[in-house]
Amino acid sequence: MKKLLIFLLLATFFTVSCGSSKKTENNDTDILPDEDLINDEEAVEPDEDTVDEELNDTDEDELEDIDPCDPNPCYGLENSTGECITDADKYSCGCVDNYFWDGVKCVNPCKGIDCTKFEHATGLCKPNNAFSFSCNCDKGYFFWRWEDKRCLAKEPAAVNICTGQTKCYDNEKEIDCPAENEEFFGQDANYARLGFCIPQSFSIDNSVEDEPVVVDNNLGLMWQKKIPPLEERYIEDVLQYCENLVYGGYDDWRLPTLEDFMSIADYGRYDPAVNAEYFPDSGDFWTATKYKLINGWPEGNYAEHHTIFDFEESSSYQEVTCRGLAGLSPDYEPFSFNIRCVRGGTAKTSGYILPGTLWENTIWSDNNLIIMKKPDTDLTWAEALKYCSELDYAGISDWRLPNVKELVLSRWGSSDFSLWENALTSTTKPADPAFNFSNLNYRLASYNYSAYFYSKKEKVKSALVCVANDPCGKGTFWNGVKCVKNPCDPNPCESEDDLNSTCKIIDENSYTCGCSRCMDTYKEHSTGKCHDDIINGFYCSCEKGYYWSPWAGEGCVKD
Repeated sequence: MKKLLIFLLLATFFTVSCGSSKKTENNDTDILPDEDLINDEEAVEPDEDTVDEELNDTDEDELEDIDPCDPNPCYGLENSTGECITDADKYSCGCVDNYFWDGVKCVNPCKGIDCTKFEHATGLCKPNNAFSFSCNCDKGYFFWRWEDKRCLAKEPAAVNICTGQTKCYDNEKEIDCPAENEEFFGQDANYARLGFCIPQSFSIDNSVEDEPVVVDNNLGLMWQKKIPPLEERYIEDVLQYCENLVYGGYDDWRLPTLEDFMSIADYGRYDPAVNAEYFPDSGDFWTATKYKLINGWPEGNYAEHHTIFDFEESSSYQEVTCRGLAGLSPDYEPFSFNIRCVRGGTAKTSGYILPGTLWENTIWSDNNLIIMKKPDTDLTWAEALKYCSELDYAGISDWRLPNVKELVLSRWGSSDFSLWENALTSTTKPADPAFNFSNLNYRLASYNYSAYFYSKKEKVKSALVCVANDPCGKGTFWNGVKCVKNPCDPNPCESEDDLNSTCKIIDENSYTCGCSRCMDTYKEHSTGKCHDDIINGFYCSCEKGYYWSPWAGEGCVKD
């Protein structure tokens, strides 16, 4: 009996201890589901995509919360106003007058510069941006930074004005500007920093109350700032508006040319591609530039069109865009485009063809630039930048891929628009850095007149155009070795017929006139004279015994 009682006591103790032990274990961990429940119902696994999305959402939320201006890195920085401006995950600091943000600090490029050492300089230094400066020059002289920083009696043209791009890009995104010999060197910002172009400069003349006038300090053009309300107009009414305009104390206003508008376009901006502080009310603008083109309006007839300059991104094109460039409008229909009048000489450029016997490729001189065309290339944007920046040709070694202004404005002095077809530029489309500006695509047999953008990664079959600073001054031309007398300056071919106004140098004592197509592309058995033809755009005069055949690009063929 005693043994039985002891056994019962031990059994009871063991049972209590095991239960107690199991309870303690369940308190330390989550209570597990019944095994039968696990077997009867499938365990739910978390969806991987859902997990990734949650993680990505978390990462994006965290990135959005990052403020590069908190704490303020500009507070107490030398020559900074203390203002911090955010740009995605980057920042810039506001700077006091005459100082500019270089990505690290506020700098004045005039520090240490002595402008008194330059002939015809007033001694005053003016900072343009963080990387370049200008010395003020005596009246009638202009500062050319890349020509040993001299004040010269050489007036800048629209083609010499910077595009406004201060950032550098690769094939997809913004990057730190590359150094010389690095990939992607040769962009607009590279050469702007080196002083190879003149930064835009504007001021406001408020002499007449409520009629502000914008003054282009480089080109001398004066612009109407306050424009009339937008309404449908025929081109005749548009031209008459500017001719009759009395504004800002002046009565000699005119409708701007396409070249005038390109001179104020800022390709560092978009929507609008212009400095809105001086040029508000952006959009489509009438221009005085006109062309006779074949089209279907009206059916079977030919219509004269005026170009329209657009400072905003156009969504009406797929491959083609008019942001900061041009479109066409037939003159027999009214359209709702803006009017902004201008006064002063046009920004139109002119030039002459250098002797073709000197070099293998076409060489053209135009408003302080020398332009070289190499036919039939197949290069990507990076390869084109590299080719031009490394080129040593015709005794010149500072070649570069032209920016959009250099390409478009320099060719305007020539009737040979086909010379530039599909040519690439160094200018990136800032709204989408995967693309670069190419030429203004002009067709005599269609109304297509707009800018094409090419993917930087794709090879482009085209003529490669490179430009360099003309080493010669007024009245002389570069013969491959030195500057010699220029028989085309002043231009003896100038006339009302633009097609015959091109001057081609034979040597320093002789020249010939005509459009460049009749002197180059179709020079065989051609007299060099070029004539307007509403059906085919142009035709060349031929030598005796030959006649002009436009079919299949034949040119002058034997009778």
